[in-house]
Amino acid sequence: MTPYPQPNDRIPSLGSLGLTERMRLFDKFRPLALTAICRTKELPGSALVKSWFRILAVEAGLSPQRWSPLFVARAIEAATESILPLTDDEIAVELPALQDIAEALRLSLVEKTILAFLVQISVDPFWRKAVKKLGELTRPRAIQEVSVLLKLDYYTTRLAMDQTGRLIKSGLVERVRFGNSIEMPIDHHYPAHKEIDLHMFRSRRAWDDFMNSKFEQVDLAKKKYAFPHVEEDVQLIELFLKSALRDQNRGAHVLFYGPAGTGKTTLAREVARRVGADLFEVRKGEPVGHEPQGVSRLKSYNLGQHLGVAKRGSLMLFDELEDLLPSNSSHMAESGGLNKGWICETLESAGVPTIWTTNSLNGIDPAVLRRFTYVLEVGELPKSLRKSFLAKSLAGLDVAETWLDRISQTACLTPALVEQMGFIAEALSLSGNELETALERWLNERLKAMGKPTLARAEAALDFNCSLLNTSMKPRALIEGLMHSGEGRLCLYGPSGTGKTAFAKYLADELDLEAHVKRGSDLRSAYVGQTERNIARMFDAASRNNAVLILDEADSFLSSRSDRRHSWEMNEVSEFLVQLENFKGVFCATTNRFEDLDPAFMRRFDMKIELDYLTADQQVQMFRSTLRSGGYTKRLKSGIRSQLDSLQSMTPGDFITAQRKLRFSRQELTQETLLSALVHEVKCKQVISGRPIGFRWPVEQTQNRKLPWIDIQNSY
Repeated sequence: MTPYPQPNDRIPSLGSLGLTERMRLFDKFRPLALTAICRTKELPGSALVKSWFRILAVEAGLSPQRWSPLFVARAIEAATESILPLTDDEIAVELPALQDIAEALRLSLVEKTILAFLVQISVDPFWRKAVKKLGELTRPRAIQEVSVLLKLDYYTTRLAMDQTGRLIKSGLVERVRFGNSIEMPIDHHYPAHKEIDLHMFRSRRAWDDFMNSKFEQVDLAKKKYAFPHVEEDVQLIELFLKSALRDQNRGAHVLFYGPAGTGKTTLAREVARRVGADLFEVRKGEPVGHEPQGVSRLKSYNLGQHLGVAKRGSLMLFDELEDLLPSNSSHMAESGGLNKGWICETLESAGVPTIWTTNSLNGIDPAVLRRFTYVLEVGELPKSLRKSFLAKSLAGLDVAETWLDRISQTACLTPALVEQMGFIAEALSLSGNELETALERWLNERLKAMGKPTLARAEAALDFNCSLLNTSMKPRALIEGLMHSGEGRLCLYGPSGTGKTAFAKYLADELDLEAHVKRGSDLRSAYVGQTERNIARMFDAASRNNAVLILDEADSFLSSRSDRRHSWEMNEVSEFLVQLENFKGVFCATTNRFEDLDPAFMRRFDMKIELDYLTADQQVQMFRSTLRSGGYTKRLKSGIRSQLDSLQSMTPGDFITAQRKLRFSRQELTQETLLSALVHEVKCKQVISGRPIGFRWPVEQTQNRKLPWIDIQNSY
């Protein structure tokens, strides 16, 4: 602990001391000076004689007898002169880091002096208490006091502390956004950066450590990543950034948005590698005090832009733009920290081209969004790319090709999940079915946590056979027509279970295109305007990936407008109609409530194809196919055939459901058990519909009638 001054200590002349000696003297007399600051009554003469304030008073030509604001101001003025260098030469020698900052920002001597003073009073308790003794001041009065204390010209000081000045724009000093008439202490009007102190200005190493805690140079020497689904956009972004670096354009910003884990940050690294530029990322770090993380990160970004952290020919990366959104920083506006104007000004003045990433555009003000020069959605990977990523991640591991095909069907399988799956697979040290089962369990848990659909169970489902569909148009003719035209808008309608969605997927396979299956629930949002945006994204994703777009259960979304009561519901229909009209691909809508569709949609469908119940011959063929899938190869019994012919209104879905029921109830798949399960399905349809359905004999003969050897009630 610094000893108190002793009675015999000589009072030196401050003018004869260098900066180092002044600082030692300041530290030596600080305890008594702090005690004097906190007093409000008359100070004893003996205390003044040996106190630091007595030394300052002697140097300032003062002989105070009582504590007064004038004495405080003159004492602070003398103290400032005693510890702050006031010449360029002294700053260069004693505060080398500050001199480097001044050269980068082209600060004047006045600005350097003000910066050092504001930093000192913001971090030092002694100085804070001393400044508070001056009272609460309006902004003009605060500027005047600073000019007096530092012996600077008032008008020069006012320009240096203006919001358009280099100190404020760089983020080293903040100008609190309140009116000029609000009375506050000086350090409240102009707080310096909360993490900077004079020690950092004295040591280049300390300053470098501080800046390294805010920025990280990204390693671009890793393996090259391919993004073929956005390759055309990446090429344009590459040309744009090269031009921005060459011409040193301001306000060059690229924004990547899309669901978490789709590879936005990885794509940013790949773009920087292609451009041939170093990439500096703004670290996330911990919030400073009560300051929201978004404010802290934007301040760091601002510092990096003005202080040349990213050297000429480099790029910057700001990951997770949502940190700046009000929803994540509820008290930003109240704290005077982050607002739309500040963000826009920062984007417009940025001299280093920057790549930004965010999971969603929701909440971004249009005024902010338009400041981004190039905005690119990084969405779900195409199926072919998902399988390619899976194969690379699981290379050398014992997994079947069919398993890779099935897992790659998951549309929400992101590069991040695939990479993590590779780590998990290597750590498990399993192989074959055990490894596949373990990875499926892990992936399903991850998907559930993300709120995404889990993997479909690997079942011994019936192979799709379009000859088992009772359609109003021959499937082969339809496929050939779509191949020839390259586009078409189809409505597949018919009873539930007739294979409408399966047929739409079959069309995609035959056309060698990926199938994008969506439902009304995927599009609707609780927020006005978001549903329209989801509709546009759905069509855009299908166009970009050249996929067959399938809207399953379309009646839930495309119902008649006569049932709609609100304007936003009409807007949703209008948006869908416009998107459908402009879509240059294959669109399939499936519904079992054809009569409920809006006439405007009906007019826009090129083909309305009905999928009806199975014919008698198709029922027999489906019955045999189901038995063969379970390993049953015996000939069909004549009695079974006659009983099967007596059933009607059967669909392929009934056979799939019957097969699952037998497996769940652990019954052997035979002709008798399969027929019994089918009869049960038909009986359930009759109960649900409230009318006879499923038997070919007259209705009056069905009551209390039972197949001779089947007990429907006790079959399960």
